[in-house]
Amino acid sequence: MPLSLPKSRRAIGLCVLALAAAASSLLYLGSQPGILFLGFPGMYRFLLAESSQRSGVRYAYWNPEEVDDPGLGKPDFRRYKAVFVSGRRSDPLPRPVREALHEAGEAGTRVIVLPAHDAPRLDVGNADFEGVDRWMDDYWRFGGVENMTRLLQTAAARYVRGDSEKLPPVPTPDDGYYHPDAPSLFTSTV
Repeated sequence: MPLSLPKSRRAIGLCVLALAAAASSLLYLGSQPGILFLGFPGMYRFLLAESSQRSGVRYAYWNPEEVDDPGLGKPDFRRYKAVFVSGRRSDPLPRPVREALHEAGEAGTRVIVLPAHDAPRLDVGNADFEGVDRWMDDYWRFGGVENMTRLLQTAAARYVRGDSEKLPPVPTPDDGYYHPDAPSLFTSTV
């Protein structure tokens, strides 16, 4: 004989299950990274991974093959607070990706093409490289783990948490010497 609960107990049980499902969904969405790197070649993956470990900032990453996948359909980038797009593409972005980036930008997501001078060619991006987003291109241009760490920290502060914290980029010398045991390039052997 099946167990029969009074209607009020069943209703309470269903409410508890619904609340648990809602809490689980919120926890899942809250744990997702707010920053996406879109279409950057695999060599950047190692740099981003080390920078993420140093900064504690999580990010999502789509490689070029994922971006160019014809079966992708139209992605939704609106859940990200910042999307960094690789400007080092020889081909235009696929139409569904470009449209999704435009929609995300209109919904408040900061879409930043790096390097900045490639934004017009890709026809995406709403970064203000003359104003508040000026340093994003400098982090990228100067390169290295320290600048990528600062890019992640500044992006998380500015776009995800809404702080105004920013760490200035660390210029790298145009010419210098490299040694695997040195923490950075050096300009003199003396």
